Amino acid sequence: MLSQFAKAQIENHKRYELEYEWRDEDYLLISNEKLGLTLVQADYKGLKDFTLSIIQLDTDFNQKWENLVTIKRGFELLGYHYVHNKTYLMLQEFPTRFKIKILSVDNRTGKVEEYNPKEILELDIQEFEVIQNTAIIGGYFSGRPVVFAFDLENDKIKTLSNVYQNESKLLEVRVNSDSLTFNVLATEYNANRDQTIIVNTYDYLGNSIRDYKLETKKDYHLTSAISSSINDISQVIAGVYSYKTSNSPAGIFVNHVDRTGLQAMKYYGFGELEHFFTYLGEKKAKRYREKAEAAKNKGREVRYRVQPMFSEMIEADDQLIIFGEYLRNYNHESGNQGWAATNFPTGFRNAYNTTQSDGYSSNRASFEFTHAYTLVLDKQGNIQWDDWVDVPKDGKGTPEPFGGFIWEKNQGTYAYYFEKEVYAKLMNSEEDTEIIVDKLELNDPKDKLRYENENSSGTLKWYDNYFIVYGVQSIRSGDDNGALRKVFFINKISLNTNLKANGLD
Repeated sequence: MLSQFAKAQIENHKRYELEYEWRDEDYLLISNEKLGLTLVQADYKGLKDFTLSIIQLDTDFNQKWENLVTIKRGFELLGYHYVHNKTYLMLQEFPTRFKIKILSVDNRTGKVEEYNPKEILELDIQEFEVIQNTAIIGGYFSGRPVVFAFDLENDKIKTLSNVYQNESKLLEVRVNSDSLTFNVLATEYNANRDQTIIVNTYDYLGNSIRDYKLETKKDYHLTSAISSSINDISQVIAGVYSYKTSNSPAGIFVNHVDRTGLQAMKYYGFGELEHFFTYLGEKKAKRYREKAEAAKNKGREVRYRVQPMFSEMIEADDQLIIFGEYLRNYNHESGNQGWAATNFPTGFRNAYNTTQSDGYSSNRASFEFTHAYTLVLDKQGNIQWDDWVDVPKDGKGTPEPFGGFIWEKNQGTYAYYFEKEVYAKLMNSEEDTEIIVDKLELNDPKDKLRYENENSSGTLKWYDNYFIVYGVQSIRSGDDNGALRKVFFINKISLNTNLKANGLD
C-alpha cells in the first residue's frame, strides 16, 4: 500500500527578479498576507540623508507602486509590523539610541506617514508591535527591561508598569487575538532564587489589565516562554526550563491558568517528549530517552546544550501550536532568552556592515541548528502530538529564523532553502512523512545558476499554504556564452500533499 503522501512535491508558482549589485543593501521582505509583499531597501549613497525604497507587490509579483522616503543618516531600520493593510517600520538613531522614527505605510495606496516621538531613553530595542494605532516598543535600559506604548495619533508615550526591574529579561511582547490587548512576559527571581516569569496583560493604551507570576517548583528555572491569548479568562504559557544552577535547559514547561486564577504547571523533560530526540537517529534517541527516564525516577533532570528560537504561539480552533528551531553551542549576552521576537529583522543590513564594521566579527559566537520541533496542545495545555524535522545549518553571530512554518488544517509544513535546494516536510499526527527536496525554478529553463550568496537567502511563510524563498544569485542566460546577470530573486512555492500515488491503494 503506497502512502497518500508518497508523491507529495514542492511546487514552484512564480519567480520575481530585480537587478542587483553586490554592493547593494539587502532587501527586507515583509509579508502582507493576501494583500501581497512589501520590499524595503536602503540606499546609503547620500552624505546627510539616505533613501528607503519601498516596493509593493501583489501575490502574483505584479508591482503596484514604489515610494522613496528620505531619512536622516544615522537612523537604522530595526523593526517592522504588518496589520490591517498597513506596514509599520521602526528606525532608531545610532549611536546615541535616543531618537526613534516610525513610518506607517498604506499597502494599498503607498501613502507614508512619519511619526517622531520625543526622545525617550537610550534604549536597546528588542521588540516592536503595533496595536490599534499604538506602537509597543520593548527593550533594555541600563540592563533592565522596559516597554513603552506610543500613541501615534496623539504623540503620547506611556511607560508600562511592572516591567522595569533588576535581574530580569524581556521574553515576549505579543498582541492578542482580540487585537485590543497584548501580553508582556519577563523573568523574575522568586524568594527561593528560582527564575520564574511575570505575565502582564495591557489594553492597547498601555493600561494594566492583569498580572500574575508563574508558580515553579524549587530548583526549576523558567528561562524562556511564549504566551497564548486570553481565552475565556484562561491562558497558556509555555517555554523551556533548566534545573538547579545550570543554564542548559532540561525540557519544556506548560502552564495553564484557569478563569479562577488556579495554575496547573507541567514539566516535560525532553526525553519524555515522543519525537524531540528523533533527529538523532533511533539508537541515540532511545539512549537519551532512557537516560532521562532514569534521572527522573531519581528526582533529577538531564540537561542539554540546546536553546529554542520560538515563533509566536499559533492559535487554532481548539489547539495551541508551539513551534521552534533549536540551536546548539550558542552563547549570547542575553543568556538563554528564547527568540520569540520574530518581528526583529536583525539581518537587514548586509554582511559587510554587520560583520566587518563591528570590529569583533572573528570572535562572534558560533551556533548550529539541530532540528525544528512542533508541539501541539489543547486549550488546557495538554499535549496532543509532536513532530520534528532535521535542520542542517550552522553560522556565527546572532541567529535568525532559518525556515518558515505554516499551520493549516490540523497539520504544519516546515520549509527551508539550503545549498541551492528547497526542503519541505509535512508535520502531522498521523504518519511520519519524509522531507521533500527540489530545485528552485528559474525564469527560463535554459538559465543556469552559477553562484549565490548564502548569507542573503531565506524562507518566509506568506499566506495560505505558500512560502517565499528569496536571495541573491548570479544567473547565466542560455548557453555557456550567455550573459551573466546578478539578481535579487523571490520564488513563491508550496508543498502539494494532495497528490495520490500511482499504484496500489
